[in-house]
Amino acid sequence: MGGAIDPSLEPPGQRDASGRASWRPLAYPLFAAVWLANTVSNFGGQAQGVGAAWLMTSLTSDPLTVSLVTTAALAPMLLFSLLAGAVADAYDRRLVLLIAQGAMFGLSIALAWAAGAGALTPAGLVLLTFGIGCGFAFNAPAWQAAVWELVSHEDVPAAVSLNVVGFNLSRTAGPALGGLIVGWGGPSASFWFNAASYLGLLAVLAIWLRRPTKASITSAQPIWPAIRAGVGHAATSAPLRRVLIRIGLFGLPLGALLALLPIVVRQLGAGPDGLGIVLACSGGGAVLGALVANRWRARLGLEHLLRLCIAATAAGMTIVAASDHLAIVAMAEVVTGCAATIFYTVANITLQIAAPRPMLGRIMSLQAMVALGALGLGSWLWGGVAVVLGVEIALGCAATVMALMLALPGSPGHG
Repeated sequence: MGGAIDPSLEPPGQRDASGRASWRPLAYPLFAAVWLANTVSNFGGQAQGVGAAWLMTSLTSDPLTVSLVTTAALAPMLLFSLLAGAVADAYDRRLVLLIAQGAMFGLSIALAWAAGAGALTPAGLVLLTFGIGCGFAFNAPAWQAAVWELVSHEDVPAAVSLNVVGFNLSRTAGPALGGLIVGWGGPSASFWFNAASYLGLLAVLAIWLRRPTKASITSAQPIWPAIRAGVGHAATSAPLRRVLIRIGLFGLPLGALLALLPIVVRQLGAGPDGLGIVLACSGGGAVLGALVANRWRARLGLEHLLRLCIAATAAGMTIVAASDHLAIVAMAEVVTGCAATIFYTVANITLQIAAPRPMLGRIMSLQAMVALGALGLGSWLWGGVAVVLGVEIALGCAATVMALMLALPGSPGHG
């Protein structure tokens, strides 16, 4: 187990102890515009997530069915991520992003209309959530690979961290906003809010598409041979393989927390605003994690930092499982949000630096497939456990599995 970064692969800008390098990518106007529009869009996505989770708990009390909302959102990463990565390497990434965002915009409108008309069943909610997840599956590797076209080489790790910060800023305020919107206008209002949030990003992408840029097309291979080449490289590269395995093992137990948290909040007697507050606490911890990840990596070393993240996440999950107070659950979510974000940020930077540029879209699609696929699979598995044993026991078992990762060997020579 491992995934340590070869120090020779780290750009000089990342060693700036003052932290100034962390904000330097925002000096690139186009990156700043896309980053801001993407962050706004993520606010809508977080609000929609609260609405979808709360609507499903209103449509059914079955934990397994409730967990399918999370699974449906993440399963497309498992099914289509490799194809999406090859598409990102074979076509203009700006066009791929525009098409993916346009598809998500249209499906969000359909979801909002159906919810407002009272026409959504559990199956319909899962199906539309799955469709939006498909758009995200094609968006993710194209956006991560496109970062190299927007900033200089030495600023890529900082740009990756800023993307994590932007996403988790939306996780901080987005769920709370979503809870307020659901409480005010019902789940359909949160879906309409999400649909509107796509408009700014679609406009920025359209402007970017009209401008000359560095070559986005990096693969002349047909799609399926390109997929085989990308998977083959990741399988034979020990550093890439170690990081991907560790990401998958981390996500399987963490999926229990994502899937069962709405039920925990409802069992504690809280409403959608309570769920929004808990998710906002998780997002706040995640923002903190994204801001300190690189600095803590330099101080603690990769292996020690990853093990600290695993232990902290397991502890937070245990508290969520055992607590009967919403405030304690919210504080535990700050810990798990921070620890999980540091874990994923460091892993993402590792892959961005180590992956060959012509294969970047495919390698990042593998990362997304493993990370979100493991979370989706874990959501479904632990939802099934909750049906048989109860939510608290399922979360406790998942926390134990997370803690058992500490018994696995780390990377030799990387403390």
